[in-house]
Amino acid sequence: MEDGSKKDIVASSHAAAAAMFYNFEGAVAQFNGEDKSYSSTKWAQDIEDNAEIFNWTPQQKLIIARRSSQVLVA
Repeated sequence: MEDGSKKDIVASSHAAAAAMFYNFEGAVAQFNGEDKSYSSTKWAQDIEDNAEIFNWTPQQKLIIARRSSQVLVA
């Protein structure tokens, strides 16, 4: 395989991953811990439910969770 082909595959893979996260940006509500009607348990279940529906990998679940969390951990 030529170097150019490897670079194209990697670039295509990164573009597909970016598109996936863009498409699911609103799939899980933002969690900040202040809304008493939206608990951390419900937020985690929302992530798990969406992961099952959309066949997310563990890494994708982690990234979605990080992007939807507004909680700062010390």
